[in-house]
Amino acid sequence: MDYYENIARKLSSTEPMDAMVFGYPGKKVVDEPTPLSISFKCAGPDPMSPLGRSMICAYFPASFVAERGYGILLDLTKRWASSVELLHGGAGYSLLFEHGVFAGSNTVAETVLPPLKRFPGLDFSDPLHFEVESDLGDGRQIKSINWLTVINNEIVGKLGGQGALAKELGETCPIHGINGGLIIQAGSEPQLGDVNRGLVLDDYRRVAKVLEPVLFKDYRRGLFVLPAPYDKIEETRRWLRRYE
Repeated sequence: MDYYENIARKLSSTEPMDAMVFGYPGKKVVDEPTPLSISFKCAGPDPMSPLGRSMICAYFPASFVAERGYGILLDLTKRWASSVELLHGGAGYSLLFEHGVFAGSNTVAETVLPPLKRFPGLDFSDPLHFEVESDLGDGRQIKSINWLTVINNEIVGKLGGQGALAKELGETCPIHGINGGLIIQAGSEPQLGDVNRGLVLDDYRRVAKVLEPVLFKDYRRGLFVLPAPYDKIEETRRWLRRYE
């Protein structure tokens, strides 16, 4: 990380920067997704990204959180979200990809869609792809919800304010105030659900319903890269409606 810090200190305020750090436990490289990775992008507006949004995305094993208590994920989310000029984000269970491989994988139909369709609590995290898709909007719409959903004060205002949100969400979905916005928590711990077994995520469904007005829907290519006969836009819409 010192390497990237040194680079950042030499850049002017108008120069963009992005990086990814990943690793394998025990320093043994294996032919599968690395369980530890963090990537970020820092940039201002440009012709390809008119809103000039930056992002940070981190993966680590679910066991890391489960062994230490789910409060550690909430604490990390509070700390990271409070340290930036907040827009929106989320934390919870997600699919783990090989570094550098997100929506662009040509095996999404076989490897990604089945678990996404069965387990509604799984997120599909590809922040750069979502940024490109949503850049023609106002930048104030979220991709989806997770166990923790982060929204800034402007989005909170669009939804009627914290009091209105708390009234609709109820006691099982607490709201945590942070610098610049809120974190909405869907239940006491992250869950996967299971369509095949009829396991419904009531708290996730409640959060999804409340945040539906700020959900981004105007996809031009869809979240997933899929071969024929799949319809990329329709598969994206189905995934967005998974809590209905």
